[in-house]
Amino acid sequence: MKLNEFFGHINLDLDQDKNRDSNSPSKEEEIQLGDDLFWYILDHDDLHKKHFMPIAKELEKKYKNTKDNSSHDWKEWAPMVNSGCMKYWKEKKIEKHPTDVFTKELRKEICKRLEKHYRDSITKDEHKLGK
Repeated sequence: MKLNEFFGHINLDLDQDKNRDSNSPSKEEEIQLGDDLFWYILDHDDLHKKHFMPIAKELEKKYKNTKDNSSHDWKEWAPMVNSGCMKYWKEKKIEKHPTDVFTKELRKEICKRLEKHYRDSITKDEHKLGK
């Protein structure tokens, strides 16, 4: 029995990594990093104090004025994500350069996830402290 028969369809081509740029993370590493970074940002109180509340206030005004909550405002989350990336990089003492670790695509995906995560609480006015 071959390994790929036992485990299902798995690409066992070991030369695959040789073709990849050594500085860029693999797709699996990027997905794991994205999940870790997303939860890191969600759980970081300082990021929320500095970035979340101003973003939420701006988006709340926008949603009330336009009554259109269907547009995606993921770009608003970029400062929070960029700051979170740097804090994560420093805290985890990552050796690679931040731009090699946190690709544009990864940061964009995190912004979209944060926008999706917080959209309902902002439109329902549940994001304010004390509510």
